[in-house]
Amino acid sequence: MSSVPFTTEDGDVILRAGQEPDLKHNFRVHRLVLSLASPVFKDLFQTTQPDNGQEGPIPTIHITDPPKSVDLLLRSIYPRVAPPTITDLSVLLGLLTIGDKYAVPTACLSLKERLAAAELLEKDPFGVFIVVRCLGLVDEAKAAARGLTLAKVMNSPS
Repeated sequence: MSSVPFTTEDGDVILRAGQEPDLKHNFRVHRLVLSLASPVFKDLFQTTQPDNGQEGPIPTIHITDPPKSVDLLLRSIYPRVAPPTITDLSVLLGLLTIGDKYAVPTACLSLKERLAAAELLEKDPFGVFIVVRCLGLVDEAKAAARGLTLAKVMNSPS
């Protein structure tokens, strides 16, 4: 699962994502980058004892988040890595949730802007309205509400 930007040799810690210990879900990352992006990651690196089992000198930290969500979050954090293209509301909501969990403000702001993007509003305005309303995003909720019609609500995937 771990993709090319997160398999580099110069990463100084491995995040192993998911419920099961699976080497496919390793993300070799840089503590400094994640610590600068997230106070939660900074605290995690300072307080968690890594598992140095089979990985050798690179510490491994297990996190229970789904590997796909971790990959998307890392793509939102890392400089010079193309941000993820998201056209599915459930994926966006999952990424917003993990971004909030790890207190990554830049990813959360970017994702909140995408909630009001024309593509998502066209595809599922009712779903966007529900999500932004639950998140307390008043301006985004107004934008989504403007796109609602009875036909769109009846045909909404949400």
